[in-house]
Amino acid sequence: MASLPDGTVIVGAAGAPHLVLGDRVLRFTFAGWADAAPRPTGGTASVLTPPTSVAALAHGFVPHLHDSARAG
Repeated sequence: MASLPDGTVIVGAAGAPHLVLGDRVLRFTFAGWADAAPRPTGGTASVLTPPTSVAALAHGFVPHLHDSARAG
């Protein structure tokens, strides 16, 4: 978890997609990103974002995120 770059989407609680962003994760909804929770500081995660995209994020690519990601 600690090594995942911002913008990575993982499988979170109850199998729902979650966006990794800073010190939090946000659950996907069809209305936007919601239910911000603290980002786990350790452990592993099932990553939904393709490996090449994770690499791009890790090397500085900044994704365009829905406004709800910044507000959450």
